[in-house]
Amino acid sequence: EIALAMQGQLKYIQGTVLESHLQTCASKKLASKEKNAFIAELIKIIGLSTR
Repeated sequence: EIALAMQGQLKYIQGTVLESHLQTCASKKLASKEKNAFIAELIKIIGLSTR
């Protein structure tokens, strides 16, 4: 039961961090020369990377 609560909190924190990152960095980074690196970073953060 405690582990489930902790999992929920961790997912919430991860979502909050990702949202903040997108709000503060995304528009600038997606318009810059660093676009591909930024996209790779997001994929890694979200956990979709297969590498």
